[in-house]
Amino acid sequence: MVIRDVLRKAGKVGHGKMAKRCKDQMCAVRACGDGIVREALRYESEVKDSDELFSSIGKARVDKAMLDRISGLTECKMAQFRPEKFTLHYLGALTDLIDEKRKKDKITAASDGELEGGRGSSVIDLMDALRKSIAMRGGGPAEHKAAAPSSRRKSATRQKAAKKKVPPNARRDSWPTT
Repeated sequence: MVIRDVLRKAGKVGHGKMAKRCKDQMCAVRACGDGIVREALRYESEVKDSDELFSSIGKARVDKAMLDRISGLTECKMAQFRPEKFTLHYLGALTDLIDEKRKKDKITAASDGELEGGRGSSVIDLMDALRKSIAMRGGGPAEHKAAAPSSRRKSATRQKAAKKKVPPNARRDSWPTT
């Protein structure tokens, strides 16, 4: 309360550093109502000039008909913002995990049924998805065998580069000539 009152009386904002996600971050601290508000700030190297970022977009004209369609769609989808409809699942799961740890003094893994019916239902097996994709395109082991010689060529190229003491990821135009 003392810091809050001093900041308020002086009309100043405090400045400091905090650790967030394993890195330092600048922050500002200011008086707000009966408390203090901390706001994250960016370092100069993190701030980008908007002109530089958006220069590649160009200045194309927007089709009026398309603009009218999208405007109608957004009007149709507009509703009163109700923050209570949005929930933070991570915090709830973390709280449940902490409560379980306190009760049992150990943590149990989630069952398959909990994962399928709950938050984990969006997890997919990447290798299974890749196999299905290859099967749908008509690919099979024969295609993979045909690709093997090219991978052998790459390794031969890497061996030649190693003999010349050039890293395999170096640009070809920077290789020394013999």
